[in-house]
Amino acid sequence: MSLSRLTTSTLQLGELRVHLLEAGSPGLPEVLLIPGGMGDAESHWHKTLVALGTSFHVYAPDLPGFHNESDALKKVSLPQMMQWINELLRTLNIEKVALVGTSIGALLARFYAARSPAVVERLVLVGGGGITKLPGIARMLLNAPGISQVFYRDRYRRIYSREALSRSIYQQDVLTEEFFQRLKRASEGFMPLLRAILSDPLPPVQTPTCPTLIIWGKEDRLAPLSEGRQLLREIPSAELVLIEQAGHMPMLEQPDLFIAAIKPFLDR
Repeated sequence: MSLSRLTTSTLQLGELRVHLLEAGSPGLPEVLLIPGGMGDAESHWHKTLVALGTSFHVYAPDLPGFHNESDALKKVSLPQMMQWINELLRTLNIEKVALVGTSIGALLARFYAARSPAVVERLVLVGGGGITKLPGIARMLLNAPGISQVFYRDRYRRIYSREALSRSIYQQDVLTEEFFQRLKRASEGFMPLLRAILSDPLPPVQTPTCPTLIIWGKEDRLAPLSEGRQLLREIPSAELVLIEQAGHMPMLEQPDLFIAAIKPFLDR
């Protein structure tokens, strides 16, 4: 089987630009890859995008503000992110899609699949998708100037410091200098998105009804396997696949095993 070609483009969604990677041919089943907080779309998918493109028409956008050519939303909120995905699919003329999200992108994919069951035919959650259910007063405190500044500064350190990344990523050869540079640039978009997820009211519909595959790196120390097992209990008919010798980014750490896990599910 020949490899598909990877292309890049910039879409215009109203006033916002979106940097987009694409592989595969029109006419193949359509797949949308939603990255997490650790870098831009290329950082997440460069080892798997072309391989997926041999069987699917795959789109991998950068999240708003995560790339120089992907404009940030004026106000980041969960409803705005759902609308952003909606507008992206509309602009790409996609009526039916398989959604694949990783880490914080998995939670966005879960919420979108739950609210749009007529659009999302299949859902893959990679190392994320669990809902942090905070009491209302805690959500209010996270918007208080002094408290929120301290909290989000600590979260940034816990996720983005080199020490934290060496715990989150099991295969250390992933942590190249280029990876760190892309991560640093993309992190400007991550904290507003994290703030929205932790402080916005949760969507009224949270549970997808489409077939769902949960993929988890067995050595993930950022999102422990217990979170994946909780997702398995929450989502009807979900199935869980563990990737050996992988941490929080199995698509980078074990790309062949990742493709072997995801492709049969999307092919069904």
